[in-house]
Amino acid sequence: PQLLKFDVAPGSNTAWVAFTIDRPVSMVLKIDGRTIRGGTPTDIRAVYLKRLARGVRHEYEITLTDGFGNELILNGAFETL
Repeated sequence: PQLLKFDVAPGSNTAWVAFTIDRPVSMVLKIDGRTIRGGTPTDIRAVYLKRLARGVRHEYEITLTDGFGNELILNGAFETL
């Protein structure tokens, strides 16, 4: 899979993570000891994260897998306000 667009928009104790991929993928997002699995494979994803600690750096890992088993792994961090 190829990443076309990616954005993280943190709030005080929330964050939006949104991205667009060139083909339908399934998603697994790991953040703060939680694992969030996406539903039906799609090429556009938006995840709203709640109950995040305020003013803290949050590191995440997103694994995207297409129908052929090809993976794209995104690692990053953001800080809540």
